[in-house]
Amino acid sequence: MSALESSPSTDGYADDHLSGGVQQPPPSSTLGRFRYDNLTDTWWWSDEMYAIHGLLDSETRLTTQLILSLKHPDDHAEAAATLHQALETGQPFTQPHRVVTADGTVRQVISVGEGIVLGGRVVAVHGYMVDVTNALERQVKTDAWQEASRVIEQRAVIERAKGALMVRYGLDADAAFDLLKSWSSTRNEKLRDVARHVVENL
Repeated sequence: MSALESSPSTDGYADDHLSGGVQQPPPSSTLGRFRYDNLTDTWWWSDEMYAIHGLLDSETRLTTQLILSLKHPDDHAEAAATLHQALETGQPFTQPHRVVTADGTVRQVISVGEGIVLGGRVVAVHGYMVDVTNALERQVKTDAWQEASRVIEQRAVIERAKGALMVRYGLDADAAFDLLKSWSSTRNEKLRDVARHVVENL
């Protein structure tokens, strides 16, 4: 199976049509986009997705088995279950987890995505992955995964909230984050709590 080219089943449903609060932030070296075509069983990754995983586009034949093999062993089962659930229901998902790059480096990432449903069937799943490894290294002074997991989960909620605001109000990523911070300050609530409220109510 090769990397996914534009296919009739997903044309017209580009990433800027993601619903349910799932929206593509601006491109960056730590954010990659992905799409899986359920009708042809093929994957497409942006260049940034390959970079996050330490792979070369020209040398990689994307398959579901390969992609799941790049997940950290402790996160493999959950990643597989999340993909299965998205293909079954099309519901949006946010999944903090770890990937192991081609050279063995462990990266901590957040995947955000949803299914495309046509005629009552999930024909594709698309979204983005954010590499938060460097951000965590700046914020977390311990290597304990329990603490790192807590921080990742908070970042995941904030990413989802930003996406929801971008879709609802037509904002870019920076403006959406500024709005969250403003609400946090006005309400005297922690940013993660405001973000969680946005995700639950938009």
